[in-house]
Amino acid sequence: MSLTIENIRESGLLELYVLGDLGLHEKSEIEAALLKYPELKTDLLEIEKAFFAYGSAHGIKAPQSVLNKVLDQTKNTAKPTNTTVTKTPPEVESSKGLSTLMKIGFWGLLATTLMLFFTQKSAQSKFDNDFATYKETCDRVNNDLKEKVALYKELSKIDNKIIEVQATEKYPDTKMIFNTNEATKRNFIQFKFLPELKSNQSYQLWSLKPDSDPIPLTVFEDISELLEVAFEEGTNAYAITIEPKGGQDAPTLENLIGVFPVAG
Repeated sequence: MSLTIENIRESGLLELYVLGDLGLHEKSEIEAALLKYPELKTDLLEIEKAFFAYGSAHGIKAPQSVLNKVLDQTKNTAKPTNTTVTKTPPEVESSKGLSTLMKIGFWGLLATTLMLFFTQKSAQSKFDNDFATYKETCDRVNNDLKEKVALYKELSKIDNKIIEVQATEKYPDTKMIFNTNEATKRNFIQFKFLPELKSNQSYQLWSLKPDSDPIPLTVFEDISELLEVAFEEGTNAYAITIEPKGGQDAPTLENLIGVFPVAG
C-alpha cells in the first residue's frame, strides 16, 4: 500500500501513532511522512485533541454521596467524645429507684449501640455498591478503548485496501471509506457522512457478484467512527442501501446510497 497523504489520513495510522501503538517499521514510515507532508502535523494535533476530549468525556469521578460519607465519617471519628456533665441527676431515695435507672440506662445504651451498628453497616454496604458500580464503568470504558485500538491496528496492515464510496445521485453528500483485506478476510467501514434513517429503517450491506443476485450482509443503525462488517469471498463490489428496519433479502435500489468496487 502506497503511503500517500490521503492513505495515511484514512488508514488510522496517525491515530495509532498518537497512541504509541505502532511497530518500529510503521512508526518510521509515519515519521518520514511527517517530514514529507508537514501538513500532517496539523492532523496529529487534531487527533490528540480528539483523544483528550474522549478521555475527558469518559472520565469518571467517585459519586458525591461516597465522598460526603467519607468526610462525615472522618469528622465523626475526630469529634471529641468527652462531654461535660452540667446537670446532676436527682438523688435516688431507694435501691428500687436505682435499679430502675440502671435498667433504663442499659437499654438506652444498647439501643444506641444497635442503631450505630446498623447505620454503619448500611453506610458500608452503600459504599461497597457505589465502588462496584464505579469499577464496572471504568472497566467497560477501558475495554471499549482497547477494542477501538485493535480495530485501528487492522487498518494499518500493509495488505489492507482502502476504497472511497461511489455515492449515488440521490445521496451525493455521502462520505465513507471501505477497508477490505483479502488476507485476513475482514472488512471495515469508516463513516464520515450518511443520510439519516427514519425510526423504521436500517442500513444494509450487500455483496455484488457477476451473474448473481445481491447477497444480503450486515444490517446496522449505529454509525460509530469505525464498524466491522461481513466479508464475502469472490465479491466484485459491496453496496449499501436503506432498507426497512432489520433488513431484507433483496435490496431497495431506489435507496442505494453508494457502491465500493473491490475487484481489479
